[in-house]
Amino acid sequence: SMVEEGVRMKVADAFEPVVQALAQSPTMPLALEVARTLTRVFGEKDVTSLAIARQLRRLRELGVQL
Repeated sequence: SMVEEGVRMKVADAFEPVVQALAQSPTMPLALEVARTLTRVFGEKDVTSLAIARQLRRLRELGVQL
């Protein structure tokens, strides 16, 4: 919600709790929903694709496909 409200934060910092949750349970529905939302919102906020791609790669390394 902070990202949606326009709070400036690093992409890695926003994704970190989600990555940690999905590291424990790669199919956790709420964490998957948050990861999808973060990806969408950061894209809408014109965050660089490279920053988002790094986080998506981290998730893929955990076996998570969005």
